[in-house]
Amino acid sequence: MDQDKINKAMKDWKKRAKEDLQKSNLAAGNASTLSYSHSGPSGPPGPINLSNQPEDTDDIELSMPPPDDEYDIDLKKYLEDYIEGYLIGDLDNLTKKVVRIDTFNCSFVIIMTICAGIEFLGLLLDTSEGIDNKDIDKRSKSSFTYYWKTYLKKYEGKLKSEDAYNLVRNGLAHCFMVKHGIGTIRLRPEENLEIDYKGTEKVLKIDADTFFTDFKSSYEEAKKTMLDGNTGENRAKERLKKQLEKFKEESRGFISSIESSGIHGKSSSTTTMLDLP
Repeated sequence: MDQDKINKAMKDWKKRAKEDLQKSNLAAGNASTLSYSHSGPSGPPGPINLSNQPEDTDDIELSMPPPDDEYDIDLKKYLEDYIEGYLIGDLDNLTKKVVRIDTFNCSFVIIMTICAGIEFLGLLLDTSEGIDNKDIDKRSKSSFTYYWKTYLKKYEGKLKSEDAYNLVRNGLAHCFMVKHGIGTIRLRPEENLEIDYKGTEKVLKIDADTFFTDFKSSYEEAKKTMLDGNTGENRAKERLKKQLEKFKEESRGFISSIESSGIHGKSSSTTTMLDLP
């Protein structure tokens, strides 16, 4: 995936997000402010108006809204905006801007972010029996290991998927540290997945930049399955729909409390907002 494609995906998404916000404002009868709303059990409680916002809202990053009876999941748009845009686009910016190869080189951040992408893409693709009925911990592991074994076979040969989930994913996600036996490096592709010593400890090295390159290649293969117009696409759409609905339900009380509080704020140019109609 080249940089032009990443930049275009991000630009198109920001443009669509801005247009959607403007339409929402008009529907609420208040085109001069940004408007966010969601529907509760008794119907829509009304918009959240954020005053003193600049006209240019391109800095506000939105989640994909959950589907309703009026439209279906646009899986292609999700992949372009959130995987190719936010995930791969952000990682591409990070790896190019942070190029130091000594301590504090963002290797943990890069690898942790890739692991998040692996886990969710794995959920959309996972064909394991009973995956939809598993509790969140078992589902997370199954999704991660499915993607690792299916689309990152080169890594499976050196680092088994279960170990990658436990030692790399869990260590970084819960403690921001890889567990013992794993070491991270930057910009040394020839050392990726090689054994070395850190002091007296033997470690398997993961080069964050190589891992990112391999993840991008794996995504291109996975994308074909998710947009196959058949079983893979239907599965991915249904899983994405369920996740968005879960996000909406989990955020319901929080959004209601914001609405009732009458809180207004100025844009910080780094805000991430949830768009929950």
